[in-house]
Amino acid sequence: MLEVDPFPDLKARVCLGGTFDIFHKGHEALLSRAVLEVQGLADSKLVVAITADDFASSYRKRQVAPYSQRAERVADFLEKHDCPYSIVPLEDTMGPARYNTMLQRIVVSRESKNNAHSINEHRIKNGLDPLKIIVIDMVRNVSGEPICATRLREKIPLE
Repeated sequence: MLEVDPFPDLKARVCLGGTFDIFHKGHEALLSRAVLEVQGLADSKLVVAITADDFASSYRKRQVAPYSQRAERVADFLEKHDCPYSIVPLEDTMGPARYNTMLQRIVVSRESKNNAHSINEHRIKNGLDPLKIIVIDMVRNVSGEPICATRLREKIPLE
């Protein structure tokens, strides 16, 4: 059965998802690539699915910043880059990418590439075109480790 998109957006052609807990260089790289993809498609928009608070607490062992703060940081970045966007809550591992018929591309880090393939399997099973998967490499710190909010959170606790 084809699911109904609760976030219909006729201009949305590119999507990505994430928690965006502590905004860092890896997030900037992911969003920057998504901005490039949007700019390459006429009359396009980016949909960013940000992990909802309840969903984040259901699978994360550590607390994350509130959804509103995380969404505001992403919005600030996209506005500085003059990218049309919508931000929606991510309530599961697939979000609107699994059923939005207008989406054409998904931007992911190498770490979440498998989830993008799962989304495409679901889309194909439901009669939708698969998304073109754009994979970016993880941004690394000076020690060569991937930058991630988990390591940063150890140094910057929630207030």
